Amino acid sequence: MPHVVVEGPVDLEVLRDRFRPLFDRQAQDVLKIESLYLERGGRDALLDALVVESGHRQHFFVHVRLRDEGGATVRLLPQTDPEKTAGVKRTVALVAAFVRDLDPDRCRFGATNIGEFLR
Repeated sequence: MPHVVVEGPVDLEVLRDRFRPLFDRQAQDVLKIESLYLERGGRDALLDALVVESGHRQHFFVHVRLRDEGGATVRLLPQTDPEKTAGVKRTVALVAAFVRDLDPDRCRFGATNIGEFLR
């Protein structure tokens, strides 16, 4: 399953407050993230994503969960289980970059299996 650990201080309320819908087009492929949902306790966030590649549409959620030891894990929500295409992996990487960029001086990418998609 594609995932990225973001190490450092992560505040999901700040993530929610700074969130803006994302639209990215590369040739005929489209990536959209339109909504962010923050769970009441502030430890989990879901981002509603849509990827269209070569006419194949996939709707899924990217899950951001705070880690007990600090930082956050960014991954696909298993219940939505999309095909792990390049566009889906790129979506996870974009969300991870957004989380890291909340505090770029103190946050960095940690363990991941999609390093080629991180900027």
